[in-house]
Amino acid sequence: MSGMKPRQAFSQVAGVYKTAVSYGERSIEWRTPSFGVISCKRDLLSAPYHEGVFQASLEVLHAAEGKATGRQVGLLDSEYEIRWTEAVAAPR
Repeated sequence: MSGMKPRQAFSQVAGVYKTAVSYGERSIEWRTPSFGVISCKRDLLSAPYHEGVFQASLEVLHAAEGKATGRQVGLLDSEYEIRWTEAVAAPR
């Protein structure tokens, strides 16, 4: 993740999880350039676990005002809102 922008890193979520575990499905839907919803289906790990992983990822990526918020939406399904503030370039 070193050197990646948050959107670039989180766009890799489905592939990273598929490599790491043999169960479930993950996907991300981008609602704005700095706000996405990650869906985890048929996942054996708890929503607080993933929320912590995503929050720590935002911190490692130095995402300004980064916040991960998760919620259980089914027995083995959860969703996570991932958001941060886009840096605004200073006028020249």
